[in-house]
Amino acid sequence: MILTNNTKSKFVIIFILCILIFCTCAALFAWNRKIPIEFWDSVLPMPMGQTASVLIRPNQTVADIARTFHAEGIVTDSAREFALWLAKFKIDRRILPGKYNLIPSTAWDVARQMRTAAPTSETVTIIPGTSIYDFVNIFSASPDITPAINSGDIDSYILDDALYPKYMHEFIPQNKEGRLAFLLPDTYFTAELSPKELISAASEAWWNKFGKLISFDQKMAKEKAIIASLIEREALWDSERPKIAGVIYNRLRKNMLLQIDAAVVYAHLIQGRRLTRVLYKDLEIDSPYNLYKYGGLTPEPICVPSLLSWEAALNPENHDLLYYVADKDGSHIFSKTHSEHLQNVKKVRSK
Repeated sequence: MILTNNTKSKFVIIFILCILIFCTCAALFAWNRKIPIEFWDSVLPMPMGQTASVLIRPNQTVADIARTFHAEGIVTDSAREFALWLAKFKIDRRILPGKYNLIPSTAWDVARQMRTAAPTSETVTIIPGTSIYDFVNIFSASPDITPAINSGDIDSYILDDALYPKYMHEFIPQNKEGRLAFLLPDTYFTAELSPKELISAASEAWWNKFGKLISFDQKMAKEKAIIASLIEREALWDSERPKIAGVIYNRLRKNMLLQIDAAVVYAHLIQGRRLTRVLYKDLEIDSPYNLYKYGGLTPEPICVPSLLSWEAALNPENHDLLYYVADKDGSHIFSKTHSEHLQNVKKVRSK
């Protein structure tokens, strides 16, 4: 085919235009990479509209977060694209758990909002010594929970294996009283005010503190949890916890009745009676939790043990003491023999 001069000129012009377009795009791309995101924020303002809430839970990966945002309708196009923008903005590894209020939009716009968005969180506290009968009060005292949490809801969450680290599944008890002992008391900042969030956070905290250091089987785990709970309710002074633990182990080795008042208090609590003081008549209750009548340990833990009570149960003080009596200030006087113990009891009562 023979090209005319006019045709040749058109091809040259088109070729030059293509080169110019290519060079312009390449230059814009390179320039764009150097432009701070604040420039685009000023040129393309943030989306406007009504916000929607989305919850990021602890330990979610960026892929989990992206899928959650897409499923909740916060990201209107692609979850994968949203994850890529989070990575591009270098916020994919520093997203905090909690509830975010964002304007639903494209992946790019939502990622831009996430650069400055701050999550809201709830504060929930597990107090050491809390029994299964009082655990629901942690939530019933808050007016922010809708609908209200009842004891049945609490039980179902406590028994939900999915809320505990998978490594704990081999030894955690299958009843609510036993499992309560494997929640570490503390104040937790959770994404939302719910038993699900609290149990997940508190069981993980327990595992991080004790589980990775100790090889548990079900029998040992239950025994240590019961002893830790008894120590928790018996000891007022932290310094005495390992010593009280030593007394418990010494009496168990000698097949002596533990005679722990805190267990008697729990026996009455099961029957709906709250004791503020244990009298001789209270020791007559027929219950396996009455360690004045029944040998060995209680059937289950009687409360949530504190970190220090767990440490005492796992590392008791090595001594030959067998008795203790509470003094007026809440401390205890310890003794080796029954005759010494009776003298100490008399001494305390005479004060």
